[in-house]
Amino acid sequence: MKNLRLLGGVALLIPGFSGCGKHEAPSPIVQKVEASGSGPLVGVPEDGMEQWLRQHRDVARDVDKMCAPVRQRATADWGNTTEGRLCVAARQVAFYSAPPAVTNSGKTYAPGK
Repeated sequence: MKNLRLLGGVALLIPGFSGCGKHEAPSPIVQKVEASGSGPLVGVPEDGMEQWLRQHRDVARDVDKMCAPVRQRATADWGNTTEGRLCVAARQVAFYSAPPAVTNSGKTYAPGK
């Protein structure tokens, strides 16, 4: 009887060690940012991603373009995935990034000057 209780207790503990987290499919968007030097993004909050992207605005603009078609067909839970959080962060950074200077008649005009 004692062995049966021990076995039952162990059986209850095993699911706790098996990892209940959802497994996300590999994303080319996430892979691009990780390859650009961000490090692993799984579990990183959106504000941490945004902070890194602010220091790498060219990556943020590229990622924002990659996210546009994905956003259109995204599920309701997509914003909770690594790719979803990354796309939201990239959108914020890209939106607030100044456009490149405009050249006209040989004279360059930049925002704020």
